[in-house]
Amino acid sequence: MRHFILLVFTLSIFTFSFGQNEPASLDCGKLMNYLNTGEFDKYQTELTNELVGSKVQPFEQYDMAGELVSSKTFDGEILVLNFWFYPCPPCLKEITSLNKLVEDYKDKNVAFVSFSRTDAATLMAKFFTRYQLDYINLPDSKSYCSKYCFVGFPVNMIADKNGIIQKIWFGGPMEDELSVYRNISAELDLLLEE
Repeated sequence: MRHFILLVFTLSIFTFSFGQNEPASLDCGKLMNYLNTGEFDKYQTELTNELVGSKVQPFEQYDMAGELVSSKTFDGEILVLNFWFYPCPPCLKEITSLNKLVEDYKDKNVAFVSFSRTDAATLMAKFFTRYQLDYINLPDSKSYCSKYCFVGFPVNMIADKNGIIQKIWFGGPMEDELSVYRNISAELDLLLEE
């Protein structure tokens, strides 16, 4: 009897732990209600609580060069995910920080992937004629962004080497061009120490 109880207890702990690391199953309708009633802070808090500790949603999309990019490619790497669209002013303002992060962490087992809600043709005609991204960009990512119930942009997330989301930053007004750099680099340094 003691062995049976111990087995059930052990399986319960395993099931609980395993379930915590699955991609979040979000109730976007509930989250949108917060926005409809002007409770943006509550939306951010609830969404952060749901996402932090869950696995990154799997993806398989084509980048700007037509190469297929899969989330499986980044297994074992710390992953910085950026969600944006063109011509979002705060999204454009943080490019300097993100490019600097890519340069400073290029040899440290950190990957950077951005998901743009903007289609590839618009990005080629209007964005890439004026800006440079030093990281992977996946255009036409509206459906992937929707999996996270994101409505305001930019959003940045960091996942650890196991693909577990550790931190989320919602965009908007920034202190300066490098504030995104400071926030993300501090979190990356902590994760790299583990």
